[in-house]
Amino acid sequence: MKIKTRIQLLELIKKEKELNELKSAFVNMVSHELRTPLTVISSSAEILELMLKSGKGYNDVSIYTQQIIDEVEKMTAFMQDLLMISKIESGKININPTKENIVAFVKSVINKGFAPHKDGRIAKLDVKRKEHTAIIDITLLEHCLQNILANAFKYSVGKSNPVVRIGFSKNYFTISVVDDGIGIPKQDTQKLFTSFFRASNTGNISGTGIGLMVAKYFTEQHKGYITFKSKPNVGSIFTIKLPYATNE
Repeated sequence: MKIKTRIQLLELIKKEKELNELKSAFVNMVSHELRTPLTVISSSAEILELMLKSGKGYNDVSIYTQQIIDEVEKMTAFMQDLLMISKIESGKININPTKENIVAFVKSVINKGFAPHKDGRIAKLDVKRKEHTAIIDITLLEHCLQNILANAFKYSVGKSNPVVRIGFSKNYFTISVVDDGIGIPKQDTQKLFTSFFRASNTGNISGTGIGLMVAKYFTEQHKGYITFKSKPNVGSIFTIKLPYATNE
């Protein structure tokens, strides 16, 4: 067998192996992310039925109705992430930029789900230098920032409030999300932005391994990039750096 042919064959085998591993990771992730909320919904519904039959009032059963609502929201968000991955892979994501005030944009994202977060903590905002406008796709960047903020809260339970820092430079601006959470092991950093990958120290913390990949894609569509600094058991800083206009 010619050397060139052998190399090509080895490359095909490698790609096939990677594809099989990706399929396996996807199946496992979907199974886990759907099984857990479905179990909670099923058990909560059974308890509700028993309590209602025994004549319990709203205050007694409200905790279980809220559990059902929360789990449905998780499943809905999960399905939206999967649909987003499908659109990205098929090239159906379009950028629709508009002129936006960056501080007002970040405040709106924080107010929608992180002021307070479900655990009672509040995302703090720290703005450096004078406010600035930028040409951005507000829908895509909102999804991006929501994913990063959600991770900051999810992986820092019991710690201090995550902080969102906004910085303005001459040609670009940055949005950084800082947390005091579990951090990311060094051996996991290279695969952090790949589909369905989750750090080895996440344990039983729920997650899909999709959010950061989507955040990276949306940032790059704006001609920017995303970076991070992290240390296990100390915390993480994720920073989005973007030009004021996508054509810069």
